Amino acid sequence: MESFQFKKIYNQAFSLTEARVITEIHQRNGCTATEVREKLRIDRGYISFGL
Repeated sequence: MESFQFKKIYNQAFSLTEARVITEIHQRNGCTATEVREKLRIDRGYISFGL
């Protein structure tokens, strides 16, 4: 529901968490999923589902 509300309010293609992951990957020059997950404190299952 949170993702739906975010997309509806901001009319974006990505949820807030997805946007955070994309931004983090963009800002780093070479990183692993584990590094991104730890930096953003995202659940392991969520990050593997998203990638």
